[in-house]
Amino acid sequence: MSYALFGGGVAAPLTGFAAPVTTRRREQLREEMRQKARQLAAEPFVAQDKSVPQELAQLDYDAYRRIEFRNDRSLWRDSPSGYEVQPLHRGFIQTAKMKIYLLDEGGVQELAYDPDLFEFNGMTPPSPALHKDLGYSGVRLLGQLDDVKIAREFLVFQGASYFRAISAGTAYGLSARGLAVRTGNPAGEEFPAFTELWIERPASASDDLIMHALLDGPSVTGAFMFTVRTGVDGPAGASRATRMGVNLSLFPRVDLDHIGIAPLTSMYWFGPLERGSVDDYRRRVHDSDGLSICTPDGEWQWRALSNPATLQVSSFGEGNAALIKGFGLIQRERNWKGYRDMGADYHRRPSCWVIPHKEWPEGRVDLIEIPTDSEYHDNVVAYWRPRDVLPAGSESTFGYDLVWSAEPSTGLGLLQVAASASGAVRQGLRQIVIDFTWPEANEDGINVEITDAIGTLVAKVDAPNARVEAIALAANPEMAGIRLSFLIEPTTQECEVSAVISQYNRQVSETWIYRFQG
Repeated sequence: MSYALFGGGVAAPLTGFAAPVTTRRREQLREEMRQKARQLAAEPFVAQDKSVPQELAQLDYDAYRRIEFRNDRSLWRDSPSGYEVQPLHRGFIQTAKMKIYLLDEGGVQELAYDPDLFEFNGMTPPSPALHKDLGYSGVRLLGQLDDVKIAREFLVFQGASYFRAISAGTAYGLSARGLAVRTGNPAGEEFPAFTELWIERPASASDDLIMHALLDGPSVTGAFMFTVRTGVDGPAGASRATRMGVNLSLFPRVDLDHIGIAPLTSMYWFGPLERGSVDDYRRRVHDSDGLSICTPDGEWQWRALSNPATLQVSSFGEGNAALIKGFGLIQRERNWKGYRDMGADYHRRPSCWVIPHKEWPEGRVDLIEIPTDSEYHDNVVAYWRPRDVLPAGSESTFGYDLVWSAEPSTGLGLLQVAASASGAVRQGLRQIVIDFTWPEANEDGINVEITDAIGTLVAKVDAPNARVEAIALAANPEMAGIRLSFLIEPTTQECEVSAVISQYNRQVSETWIYRFQG
């Protein structure tokens, strides 16, 4: 790219005002990133630089965390934008080098390695003379999440194409990725990486934070633009969400027949549906407890997550993505008592909702669930998988929004799955209970008086590979909702079951879905 880079590194915090990037300059940069990605796709793949001094490569998790950025050296600190930038040190498993650029209308600055930006807390800092090209592993962004005018960390890019965000009142949990390639495939998964990140400097806190990223991997390259705003309205009326608009162009090096657009990655170890052999004082441990989907025909589905005995893949919503309102990995249990974990704050983990733009091709939502024996491994992935192959040498564009919030996503006026659980009745026979709550916002005229409505409601349970009996509905005054219960005895090793509530031949609840593995 033809830029006049200025400044060899960061000698001091960038605190002065600079003019924002103009729309024309932004479009020029987007086109240049696309051209660079297209050119890279025509060349042999070169892996990211992962060479670091031995003392950094040998760090364990706790030692690596002792390398802390000095907050008084934040880039853009005290600027009118309210945003701050802090590059992340390399070491431990975060050894891949990401080039970071800051830009405004005056020019571009590449961030050169500077150990004075960090507190090493007893460690010997790498010598800048010997490691002047050490660079960084990623970057964290700080901003104002609510009415309190304090800059707090809310977005991190680090590791392959992973990034994660929070909104007001939440703590880090699930992650997103730029692209998933062959997730769950026996041939092995590929992890393309963001090798460059270009961050535009906003003029004020009311401006969007805009970033550009270059993706590179053995099978594909890509150019991304992220448009970020904090404190916005989220899905279903959620407030103070963090919203990220994502626009990308992909340039396959090979024919791509298995990719995931808008991939979300989370952790589910155990919960009330199946604890397996887990012996733990906590009631549940997960970053997300369900996959929420609005299908092409407008049906809202809730797929309760599981920790299966073997890898399992579930697919939803075959059809035109332009008709899909969205999908996301959701954390619905917001009560601390549901977890009883004093340190992990699982009840504060964010949900992330994907809103596709109309240009998506036909495809489906895939959910990958991988067995895990602890809470330290992400084992759940959800993404949109295009139906058709992306040919080598082609260009494919996609757009979508990511909304990170503490609120679940569902259609207004529908009974929403609040919780579900199961327990053994005898060998092979289980009882399932699903608690639904009825949102106060009810625009469709459905009777929200539980005691009056219960007699007009009908429950339907569908389980082709199981015997189902004793289906019952009852008012649940403890949750101001309705409980659906039934007995199920799977007749095969794998059994998928769904349940829905209707009123006057009209569906009034989400469709609850779960898969049992024998």
